[in-house]
This record gives sequence, C-alpha cells and structure tokens, in this order.
Amino acid sequence: MAGKKEAPVYEPGVDLRLDFVYGYIIRSFRIKPDKWNKFLSNEDYKAALFDFFENPQTMVTQLRLRYDKHT
Repeated sequence: MAGKKEAPVYEPGVDLRLDFVYGYIIRSFRIKPDKWNKFLSNEDYKAALFDFFENPQTMVTQLRLRYDKHT
C-alpha cells in the first residue's frame, strides 16, 4: 500500500447533482473539501444523499455539521 494513492471519493463533473450540493455545502458551511470527501466515504451518508436524489418521495434532506475540536 505504500506509494499507492487512493482515488478521490468526489470527482467534479461526474454527477452534476453532487457538484451542486458540493458547491452549496462548501460555501454555506465554509468547510474544506476533505470534509466533503470524508462525508461521501461513509456509505450510510452517501446512500441517504443518493436516496434524496433518486427517490421523488424524499422531499427534504438535512445535513448537519459538527463543530467538535477533535474531528
């Protein structure tokens, strides 16, 4: 594994829905892109986000940001 670089979780331009949410979250919460990648690397969070995108019955999704010093 030494020297092997892990592929980024978020790649701009691949999914325009993610691009929109990424831009909004980065500007609104003023977080660094690595926090967004950490969010998307969690399969449960990613599944909830894509459920919001793909299920028309899911009208609202809520993202929260924790301001812990240890995260």
